[in-house]
Amino acid sequence: MVRYLSFKNGKGRVAIKLGLRKAFDSIHWPYLYRLLWGGPTLKKTIHHVKWDAICTPKAEGELGIRRISDWMRAATGARLWEVLTGSESLWVAWITKRYLSKQQASEVPLASAGSWAWPHILATRTWIHPEVRYIIFSGHSIRVWLDPWIRGSSLQQRTQLFGPLDPSYTVEKLINGGSWIKPAWWPNAWSKIWEDILAQDCGGDGEDILVWPHSVSGMLTTTSAWNFLRHQQERPKWCTWICKNSNHQSSPFVRG
Repeated sequence: MVRYLSFKNGKGRVAIKLGLRKAFDSIHWPYLYRLLWGGPTLKKTIHHVKWDAICTPKAEGELGIRRISDWMRAATGARLWEVLTGSESLWVAWITKRYLSKQQASEVPLASAGSWAWPHILATRTWIHPEVRYIIFSGHSIRVWLDPWIRGSSLQQRTQLFGPLDPSYTVEKLINGGSWIKPAWWPNAWSKIWEDILAQDCGGDGEDILVWPHSVSGMLTTTSAWNFLRHQQERPKWCTWICKNSNHQSSPFVRG
C-alpha cells in the first residue's frame, strides 16, 4: 500500500491514514469469523473460543493474539503520557506550542481540538487520569483546582464547581513542614475530599512526580497500558508448569 503512495506536498501521511482506516472498515467481519471457525467451507458454526481468550497472552494460557483496538488505545495513551510528563521531544514541543499555550492537557476540552489525532489523544484521559498518582514533594508544580492530584481527580471535578479558586493556586500552599494544612477557606462540605488528601504523602525536597502505578518503572508505556486495558485472567497452573523452564525442549503434543 505504502509503495504506490505519492508523498509530494506532504500528502503521503494523510493517504496512509485514510487508506488503513478504509481497509479496516471494509473488512467483512462475518465472513472472517466463518473462515476462522468453519474453515474453507465457510459453514456457520459455534464459536468455541471467545475473542477475549484469543486475545489473551500465551503466558496466561491463551493464544496471544493482540486485539488491535486495545493496542491502539494503549499507543495513543502513551502519547498523552509524554505530554503530561513534559517529554523533551520535538513532537511534545510542537503540541505544547500549538495546543497548550494557554491550557494544560488535563483541561483542554475535546471540542476545541483542531486536528484529527489530537482529540483521540485527549480522549485517553478518561482511563489514564483515574489511574495516575502524584508523588507530592513541594507541591509547587501541581495546581489545586485543575490538576488530577486527588485520587486521579482535580478539585474542580470532585466539587463540580467552576472558578472559585485562582487557577494558579498550587498544592504547595496546602503543605507546611511536610504535613497537610487545611486552609481557612476550605468548606466543611468538602470534608470527604480532605480525608482523601490526608491519605496521600507530601513534603520533602524535589520535584513532584506523576506516576503510572501499573508498571514497575512508574512510566506509562504502550505495553504497560495495553496490559491494563486488555482482558486479563489468572495464569493456569498447567501453563506455569509448561513454561517453568524455557530451555527444555517442548513435547510433540505441545508443539502440535
